[in-house]
Amino acid sequence: MAQETIKKAPSLSEYAYEEIKHAIERGVYPPGAKLITQEIADRLGISRTPVVAAVNRLTAEGYADAVPQHGIFVKKLSVKMIRDTLELRLMIELFSVDAVIRNMVFDSDAVQELRSAVEGYQDIGPRDYDKAMKTEANFHSIIIRLAQNAEILRVYQSSRCIETTYQMYRMANMELATVQNAYQEHVRIVELLEAGNQAGVKALLEKHIQLPLNMLNWLVNTGRTTGTISP
Repeated sequence: MAQETIKKAPSLSEYAYEEIKHAIERGVYPPGAKLITQEIADRLGISRTPVVAAVNRLTAEGYADAVPQHGIFVKKLSVKMIRDTLELRLMIELFSVDAVIRNMVFDSDAVQELRSAVEGYQDIGPRDYDKAMKTEANFHSIIIRLAQNAEILRVYQSSRCIETTYQMYRMANMELATVQNAYQEHVRIVELLEAGNQAGVKALLEKHIQLPLNMLNWLVNTGRTTGTISP
């Protein structure tokens, strides 16, 4: 009889971690919100112990800040933090392009994986921040993973550069005005990668990542960060 593969159920702390992380990303717990472990445990229907472990993990990963004598709070957004994070993203993605193109020659599934990820950009609504964020993070993480540098991938994912961008959009209640162009733009990125056009990929990625930087500058210059994003 063939051996069946049994999928291991996630632990309660893993379950709590995923639930709280997704709640932060969706804005259920907005930047600056206090994470009260007993309230979260009651909402999830589990004991407080795995929630404490999950919150500590999220703090270690940069989703929250521990304030002595006060508790743990969802990390606040600041103009400098958003700008620094986007500039880090730009440096990592541009640096990775050459290695990605080299490695794609030996990875027959890479192009199809990227093409499948691109399909997620279709039918994203103007304020569908959650879907847009997940689609963007998935596509660009595949690119960084194809560079086959574990440390670069770790820094990229731990920086939460894409999640931070969509938190900014959500807090400013901004429509995703370029969502209609996102599909074609990412199709073009895949085409340029497949063609080995390093300069073309880098130019398009730079234009793509410059957009939220421009949005941030516009928010600052028009005073729209007041009360939502600190200087």
